[in-house]
Amino acid sequence: MKKRSRILAFFMVVVLMGSFGFDTHGATIFKDIEGLKEREAIIYLHSKGYVNGVGNELFAPNATITTAQAVQLMVNFMELNLNDVRFIKAPLATDYFDKANNSAWYKDAFIITGVKNPVFPSNINPNQPMTTEAFIHYLILTLELQYDLPMIKVLPQSINDNQAINPSYSGAIQRALYYGIVTLDQQGNIHPNRLITRARAAELVKNVMDYNDARERSIENTLKFEATLENIPRDDGYGMQFRLTNVSNKDVLLTYSSGQKYDYKVYDPNGKMIYQWSKDKFFTMALVDQVVKSGAFITFDEVWTYVNDEGVKVPDGVYKIVFETMFNYEDAFMTLSDTIYIDHKK
Repeated sequence: MKKRSRILAFFMVVVLMGSFGFDTHGATIFKDIEGLKEREAIIYLHSKGYVNGVGNELFAPNATITTAQAVQLMVNFMELNLNDVRFIKAPLATDYFDKANNSAWYKDAFIITGVKNPVFPSNINPNQPMTTEAFIHYLILTLELQYDLPMIKVLPQSINDNQAINPSYSGAIQRALYYGIVTLDQQGNIHPNRLITRARAAELVKNVMDYNDARERSIENTLKFEATLENIPRDDGYGMQFRLTNVSNKDVLLTYSSGQKYDYKVYDPNGKMIYQWSKDKFFTMALVDQVVKSGAFITFDEVWTYVNDEGVKVPDGVYKIVFETMFNYEDAFMTLSDTIYIDHKK
């Protein structure tokens, strides 16, 4: 886990522009957030010192934020600072961002961002209101950079208003959906061009923090298991046995959220997924608990009959099979997998 050091102080302004900075006062219950679905996120971020109110016990949840405020918020909740950096000359915000003001309230956050979180382009306009798609884009880039997440390619999720999304932001938005940080509304829209509000920004930041907490627990829990995939000779296709071993020193309780305990996917020589075992199957929607004793294991046996999702036999070539099991363990959702390559010849 990347170690984070807390920034001790920030220059603040009274009004909305600096209200995503640190608060030096005690906790405040904002009078204008009751009944909001973002209420708990706002209270949590305020308790950590990541967001402030705007005075008179108000948070102004529906006010929109500027690029400068978004930069400040990301510096705050990632607790970025320059304590470990030594400069030959005093840095300026304009060293990193062309349109910055070196005497503005955000100057420190811009310098820190330029050095420690270079996900924003140098030509950003600090005073420009930020859209939902832009905020999600920079938030996800910040998450992936600061927590050293591996680069991933995800199967795009259908978005009803996808045509309105800036193509430059679409990848980060798809990853945000994959991470569970963003959800679509009931109509399947994300409203990319809607200006993001203070409440919505707080909610998404809290989702990022929750995601990383769950990820860290999952990494810790993963050390308690060993997953292996082996070829088991079969006459009807390529046989596989996936084994999940409890390598910890105690019994563990696994909870499956449905009748589906595992899945496997096949990728062709070009890296394209051509077959998914679960695609045409139905599973009972019921919680299933399974105890695995220390040193014991569970196995799943399957066979791939060398066909794609359309049932067509695949040509010769080297194929990759990724077998995985998905379950909840100690309040964390886990996916453990192993990969095997096969040289298929008819």
